[in-house]
Amino acid sequence: MNMIAFQMEQSTSTRWFTPRYLDQLRNAVAILDYSRINIDYLTRQGIPYGNIFYLPIAPVPDYLDLLSEHGLNLDRSGRKDYDVLFYGDVNNERRRTILGKLGERFNVTIVGNLFGRELYDKLLRARVVVNIHYYENALLETTRISECLSLGVSVVSESSSDRSDYPELEARVRYVKVGDVGAMIDAIESLLSDETDPAAEAQAGEAETVGATASAFYLDRFLLAFGLTDFETMSSTEAQPPRFSTGRICLSLPETMARRNSFLAQGQSAYELFDGMRGAQGWIGCGLSYKYLLQRAKRAGLPRLLICEDDVVLTSAAEDSLAVVYDYLDSIDGQWDVFAGLIAHLHPDVTVSRVAEHGGLTFAHLDKMTSMVFNIYNRSIYDLLIAWDESDENPRSNTVDRYLESRDNLRVVTAVPFIVGHSEDDTSTLWGFGNRQYVELISRSQLLLQSKVDAVRAQANAGGSGQA
Repeated sequence: MNMIAFQMEQSTSTRWFTPRYLDQLRNAVAILDYSRINIDYLTRQGIPYGNIFYLPIAPVPDYLDLLSEHGLNLDRSGRKDYDVLFYGDVNNERRRTILGKLGERFNVTIVGNLFGRELYDKLLRARVVVNIHYYENALLETTRISECLSLGVSVVSESSSDRSDYPELEARVRYVKVGDVGAMIDAIESLLSDETDPAAEAQAGEAETVGATASAFYLDRFLLAFGLTDFETMSSTEAQPPRFSTGRICLSLPETMARRNSFLAQGQSAYELFDGMRGAQGWIGCGLSYKYLLQRAKRAGLPRLLICEDDVVLTSAAEDSLAVVYDYLDSIDGQWDVFAGLIAHLHPDVTVSRVAEHGGLTFAHLDKMTSMVFNIYNRSIYDLLIAWDESDENPRSNTVDRYLESRDNLRVVTAVPFIVGHSEDDTSTLWGFGNRQYVELISRSQLLLQSKVDAVRAQANAGGSGQA
């Protein structure tokens, strides 16, 4: 079946997820879904994450102008005939109850089975649209909300468990607690009294632009995975650039919620989550993610950037060690390219050129490394990673870590023992097997590194060259 499905149902109710519907989704070439919670549900139904793409819905800036350009000219006089409008299915007790209570206070207009121009004409004549969940535990109805906001209509909405997934809506939607009709009445009255705040309106306009660019980023991300756009085209836009607010990025995928939730459970709020690229093969998407991030870091003028992956294990001790790491890197005056917090597979021919003690940690200087779990990249290596060629589809030599390992004169610094761990319970998004397969590799790498460090120390004590 050559079908791309845009999945719009809410997984908080399995009413629509019949066996037939799930079979249709399983047979789709790709599934686009607006909700991370839905995506988690679909993967638990056995649909491979590789077939699923996160594509959030957001308000469209200048939407009325866009409609006019496509021949749909709507009434833009600003005439308001309806104080409060609700549109959707009212064959639902909780909606009818809430609307009944609102009707005791306001002139409420209910619209059903109306679409296109006829619906938009109604919405444009409404002063406030209320968004009421069909179920108490419903996800946020971003389709309805974005439609209204794109038309410039104010929205009062019940809150939801996934509200935090849409920070760009905070400045534009008046949220109330689920089922709190009193709070909904107060919010409506505030909007009807035309209590406008210019600063808040400016913030709302900025938020709309952010939401639209984010949605464009995820669409480009999907097109890139299917070869319908290329990296140069995608990266030439300013859609969804990382903020780099802390200099720490956690590379993750919104389609692998188990891994992401495992990372978030560690409480590491200093890390900015970045939704990585997707490729026809997982390792290509991974390489493109690093290429994209370091390209942006270079444009932003960052002297260095920490990037970890969401299967890293970070402890309070690791955070303490990181402060020492930064202090040590500052002390060696830029004579490094990468700091590796963990090396999954240490090359047997690695050379340890220097061992140093600093702040209670032992640091080793190497010429090779293979791991991307937790690294700090100096600006001296940005161009090398930006030059990684995604068209070379040989995974034996061109995974991004093997690409780094093969470079000559690479200046790697690591700590002995490694300062971070690797989650054994997660599954590799690159290769599809459990991370437990890495345990023995990491252990052997640590032992090999320790033996080479010990050899350097022995040579130094004997007055030798200090190399191993």
